[in-house]
Amino acid sequence: MRKGIFMANDTHANILLNLLMREYGCLPDEYRIVGFDDSPIASEAIVPITTIGQQIDKIAYEAMNLLVSQMNERKKNCPGIS
Repeated sequence: MRKGIFMANDTHANILLNLLMREYGCLPDEYRIVGFDDSPIASEAIVPITTIGQQIDKIAYEAMNLLVSQMNERKKNCPGIS
C-alpha cells in the first residue's frame, strides 16, 4: 500500500523531497509526495512529484460571480447603497 504526503504546493513538495534525499538518500517506494499547483518545479524534481493542477481561471471566475451576486443581494436589502 502506498502512502501520500500532501504538501500545500509543489515548491514545498520539492523542498521536502530535497530534505529527505539529503538526510536519507532516497524516498521509500511506499511513499509519494503530492503538491498542489502544477508548477514547473514538479517536473524538475530529483524524483517525480505528483501534482494536482488547479484551474485558477475558473476558480477566479466563480469567485467573482459569487462576489457580484452577494453585492447585488446587499443592494436589494439596503436601497440606499448604490
